[in-house]
Amino acid sequence: MLGNRLRQLRGKRTQSEVAKTLGITRARYSHYENGRNEPDTEMLQKIADYYGVSIDYLLGGDESQTSDKNTKKADLVDLLEEIKKRPYVIDPKTGEAKYIPKERLKIITDLIEGYLREEGILPDDNGNGEDCAGSL
Repeated sequence: MLGNRLRQLRGKRTQSEVAKTLGITRARYSHYENGRNEPDTEMLQKIADYYGVSIDYLLGGDESQTSDKNTKKADLVDLLEEIKKRPYVIDPKTGEAKYIPKERLKIITDLIEGYLREEGILPDDNGNGEDCAGSL
């Protein structure tokens, strides 16, 4: 059951992306998804926090265990990945792709990443600790 839930929650993200965020190897995460290994309690909590679900849900509990707030956090992770892959918007009138200027793109991604780090969904970047306000 755990493996199925992990695959379902991972969605379009790669195992490598999830594993990196959790601080483990892709192979270890793959073992969790394929039922070869079981994560310890601490790792179960990290996974649950990352996906915004309860440990009970990961282990097969009722799907109502997820909340709208947690779903929105997972949606933000997906949005962040999509913005990085596709840094443009489609003009609704013309249908043309308009690229987001690099400066604006950096502000958008920094804001989303900062929020996700505060929520414990993304690991700390171990950067220089400067927030985006310091660069203004």
